Amino acid sequence: MQMNETVSLQPMTPEMHHVYYREYQNDPDLFLDRTQCKPFIYTPEWTDAYIRRQVGRKRICLAVMIGDEIAGEIILKDIVPRRSATLSICMKNDRFKGRGYGTRAERLAIAYVFHSLDIPVLYADSIIPNLRSQHVLEKVGFRPLRTKGDFKYYRIEREEREARRLLLVTCFEPFGGEETNASAQALALLPKRIGDWSILSFQLPVVFGRAGERCSALIDTIRPDAVLLLGQAGGREAVTPELIARNVRWGRIPDNTGNSPKGEPVIPGGEDALFATLPVEAVTEAIRAVGLPAKLSADAGLYVCNDLYYSVLHALRGPAFADRPIPAAFVHVPSAQTLAPEQSARALAAAVAALP
Repeated sequence: MQMNETVSLQPMTPEMHHVYYREYQNDPDLFLDRTQCKPFIYTPEWTDAYIRRQVGRKRICLAVMIGDEIAGEIILKDIVPRRSATLSICMKNDRFKGRGYGTRAERLAIAYVFHSLDIPVLYADSIIPNLRSQHVLEKVGFRPLRTKGDFKYYRIEREEREARRLLLVTCFEPFGGEETNASAQALALLPKRIGDWSILSFQLPVVFGRAGERCSALIDTIRPDAVLLLGQAGGREAVTPELIARNVRWGRIPDNTGNSPKGEPVIPGGEDALFATLPVEAVTEAIRAVGLPAKLSADAGLYVCNDLYYSVLHALRGPAFADRPIPAAFVHVPSAQTLAPEQSARALAAAVAALP
């Protein structure tokens, strides 16, 4: 299955619910008696009634998006403002199972609950035979609470999870006909915890405008303590933290939707350039200190990397973040042929450890 594998969450609208349930398949793992799992038959009437039930119960329904396709649904229920909520997740059909999408979606949902909803405790449960669900819950940080009847109950607490600070680290999908992107390869090898930083990873599309929009929306949702943007610079031999983002788009090659702008601004009326708000000089020195090549750069290019960088820096200067500034920077890694992904990951780990 070829698709843009960027995982994101969006509010599930009634129209999206109908799109979702037209292709939904019942999951036998959700039934205590698997023989009771019958084929799901979509009807507009059933879906409308389902939507009314969720609204009546004051639940929050989030669409799990893989690129632009609805792949699953997360429901936040039993919500007690500023106290607790319960999470459940269901993927649409077998196309989206066993590929890590649910795990990534649950991590985003946890961050959303803790940071955006300001709810400090999140619960979940699983029927005892559903070992796959239990594995995912424990993988994202839920702790078993108790077993009662046919269910196993879980809990995760913000205070326990976030004695660490949250660092959002993004990478890009492949582009230009390549099968891989060095930034994604390096990020996949980056430890999930470095010092007092907890790492939340997210892959972005190589599309002018869209990458910045998705990243800025994610930052606004989860409110991390800092943001580190990653990209691939194929012609470079060193890891290059970027000092400056410029307010220009220039597609030397088309992006992944075929768009190739020639000189238009990233943000009309925006400043000509914006500067990193994380200490990129210290990051550069930290990478060199572990014996890996690094060079401070004042040229992030004019392709989608720069477009994302400028968009995010511009968004973080807005009034939505005035009460709690979030610092950000961009780092280019060389191609995997120039610097092995394991080495790039080690360089990034040193960079994260150097963040204040």
